[in-house]
Amino acid sequence: MSDNAAHLSDPEPDGILSRVPYARTLSDELADELGRYRQLLDCVQAIVWRGNAQTFQFTFVSPYAETLLGYPVQRWLRDPAFWREHIHPEDRDWAVHFCAKATREKKSHEFDYRMMAADGKVVWLHGVVHVLVEDGQASELIGIMIDITEKKQAEEALRRGEDRLRKVVDVIPQQIWSCAPDGTLDFCNERWRSELGLTLEEGQGDGWQTILHPDDRQRVLTDWHESVTNGTPYEQEERHRMRDGQYRWFLSRGVPLRDSERQIVRWYGTNTDIDDQKRAREALQKSERRWRGVFDNSKIGVALQDSSLRYVDANAAFCQIVGYRLDELQKMTCLDITYEEDRERYKAIIKELTSGKRNHFDLEKRYRRRDGELVWSRINGSSVGTADSPLWVVMAEDITKRKRLADELHHERDRLQLLLDLNHRFISKLDVREFFHALMDGIRLMAGWQWASILLPEPSSDRLSVYLSSDNSYLREGYTLPIDGSLQGKVYRSAKPVAFRIEDLPGLCPVYRDNDWMQQITNAEHVRAGCALPLIHEGRVIGVLFLMTRVALDPVKSDLNFLQELASLVTATLHNSLRFESVNESRAKLLTEREYIESDFLRERGIADIIGDSPGIIEVLKQVRAVAPTDSTVLITGETGTGKELIARAIHGRSPRHDHSFIKVDCAAIPASLLESELFGHEKGAFTGATTQKPGRFELADHGTLFLDEVGDIPLELQPKLLRVLQDHAFERVGSNRLRQVDVRIIAATNRNLETMVETGKFREDLYYRLRVFPIVIPPLRERAEDIPALVRHYVENYARRMRKPVTEIPAEAMETFVRYPWPGNVRELQHFIERAVILSPGHTLDAPLAELTATIQRIQAAYEKPSRHGTLREIEREAILQALLESNWVVGGPHGAAAKLGLRRTTLSSRMEKLGISRPRR
Repeated sequence: MSDNAAHLSDPEPDGILSRVPYARTLSDELADELGRYRQLLDCVQAIVWRGNAQTFQFTFVSPYAETLLGYPVQRWLRDPAFWREHIHPEDRDWAVHFCAKATREKKSHEFDYRMMAADGKVVWLHGVVHVLVEDGQASELIGIMIDITEKKQAEEALRRGEDRLRKVVDVIPQQIWSCAPDGTLDFCNERWRSELGLTLEEGQGDGWQTILHPDDRQRVLTDWHESVTNGTPYEQEERHRMRDGQYRWFLSRGVPLRDSERQIVRWYGTNTDIDDQKRAREALQKSERRWRGVFDNSKIGVALQDSSLRYVDANAAFCQIVGYRLDELQKMTCLDITYEEDRERYKAIIKELTSGKRNHFDLEKRYRRRDGELVWSRINGSSVGTADSPLWVVMAEDITKRKRLADELHHERDRLQLLLDLNHRFISKLDVREFFHALMDGIRLMAGWQWASILLPEPSSDRLSVYLSSDNSYLREGYTLPIDGSLQGKVYRSAKPVAFRIEDLPGLCPVYRDNDWMQQITNAEHVRAGCALPLIHEGRVIGVLFLMTRVALDPVKSDLNFLQELASLVTATLHNSLRFESVNESRAKLLTEREYIESDFLRERGIADIIGDSPGIIEVLKQVRAVAPTDSTVLITGETGTGKELIARAIHGRSPRHDHSFIKVDCAAIPASLLESELFGHEKGAFTGATTQKPGRFELADHGTLFLDEVGDIPLELQPKLLRVLQDHAFERVGSNRLRQVDVRIIAATNRNLETMVETGKFREDLYYRLRVFPIVIPPLRERAEDIPALVRHYVENYARRMRKPVTEIPAEAMETFVRYPWPGNVRELQHFIERAVILSPGHTLDAPLAELTATIQRIQAAYEKPSRHGTLREIEREAILQALLESNWVVGGPHGAAAKLGLRRTTLSSRMEKLGISRPRR
């Protein structure tokens, strides 16, 4: 139960209890009753509220308000204008008007309106307002707000659907109508009204009967009344009088719609204009006697189609070509038996014919016979009808055998062309992946191989690894197979190709007899056959090319000669590419490492040795000397600016790896979307913008040290991959399945409390303990003030030399101020302050801007020595931070976060929160 809900039980001097004489004697019972009401309000999935009838300021709001709209309940109670300001602008005036009207009339009201939720969404609410009247005046308003967003969205969707449906019905190129269960017309679409010249009112009752041709009227009415009486579908050819007074033939259909009890609730029907077809059939009957003999006895297939492309007639030769009887063809259109891949081209020709752009055609196309076989035909056709009733005569010749011979010649030519193209790529390209894709495109197009993979032996292993694979293959890149027991391993050992059908695999390799692999692949991908070819270079098998297809090929008829020629090209390209890839990758790694180290050297050129002899620094250096000779993972913690990177470099410099690279990764400075690529590298084309292959920081740090600065900012989804590298010393580049081994020492640093992050689920516990093998905590500068004079002298000397200034003397007052100042930014802040002081110093004496440091020191002393009326400095600081966090909804960073409101950096505020024990409360 939230605090505001407790208002229900607060005793009020002028409340209800004071007007009941025996109320105090029943206080315990009333408290129990109010407790039950509070529990009830907590469970109600609606906003229950109470407010002032005059100002509309809420005095009570149930906790569900925060669940539904996202605003804290205290904002409802604290801000008098909160409710008005968060009503949707379009609903604000009349919603307020309704509440005012309820107050004025002292009556309850209900209304729907919208409010803006905290996340910007619009929420529909059904509000019920009830007025409490006291002494004849409206004293309070009570009410409830119910979420009806889904209902409103459904109503809007239904309205749009009805509008769309009406528009669709009006543009349908048919006359659409509906009737009541007794057959009375109650709807007709725009085409019905415009073509027949009747309005809906004129067509109701017996009015629609006036459009019927006198010779058809009795027949139509008899059949219609019989359908209405028996509830059977209606279908009839009939003549209707059009707007211009002419009669046209229509095919009228009507079907009943029944409810769950099989009672007719409505009739729906269509009128389709068939006048042109009727006239065409009449014309055809007149001319049929003149050409029937020639038509039936022709050796060339001849067919007749009407304007709807339906077959009207066909001779025996045509029926034999397409494999259908005449009665079957008369129920079909020419597109029904046209091969699927030829339909679009044929539709384009039909469109030109029907539009009058041509009256003749001559082309080659394929028919799908009734038995499923494809037959090639050369067809030509021309118009034999009238403009009002066109008919098309089509003559077809079976050219399947001729096309088969031509296809075989083309196929042979394409195979030779493929070999020529691949040979050209082999000569001009060293990219085996590009060559493999070209090979895949060629064999998929010409030979029907849907899957291909190249397998290479793993070094010092008895397994084959998939080096390259087509995207749709079940053998993914990086997948491994045993050499002994697999078909690919058999080909690798024997150096002999094997063509097979899926059902032959158990006989070729006994391992498949009790393995469900064959059944899984067969069912999932419909694989029917395959081929495995050895890749032989200079008499030695260097890999296997594995192909599979959905076509049930006969291994005896497989073109192994052609495939072996392809395998030879693959072998040569693969051999050269692997050598080039190895040399090029080593060269790229060296160049990248050199560029990184050079830039890193320039960036860190001004860093001095570790300075200080305080107990805290002596302890840190003792730990550095102890852990440096080992390969253990080190976790360095401390506030921002304490010199964590300097300690990491000291560990590397004193380790056996000091002759190798020290690679730094600032995990907080790299966007989360790019951090994985930065750490592990990526392959060309792995993502948008990856135009080249790039090694990651782990590869650059191989045999050296990798420094993960701000490790607490690594995204949670990337932490498992980092853990894997720490445990197995292996990783995969982005966009690659190839496993790469590295020998890298990890040093991590952070200014965040990783233990707290582990507790809140923001950092993996296993990764934390894997990093925290040897923890080193660097004390802040304020805890080792005795080191400040040495640091000041060092930085003064360093910057004076770099800026060529004669600054050599440091005033005692300045040094005392430096020692007293708390340096929240630690050594980094001190370094930058001294640099600025050297710049401002015109002579031999350091002229530091001490005023700003002195003001801070005095402010801190005054706060601690003289507690304010509001509490100590620590309490004031804690209160200010909590207020900023509440105003920013516990967002720490960003332009609107608490750090920006307080004028602090995000890391500084996080550190202060940890010291003051501030954490976001759990709900």
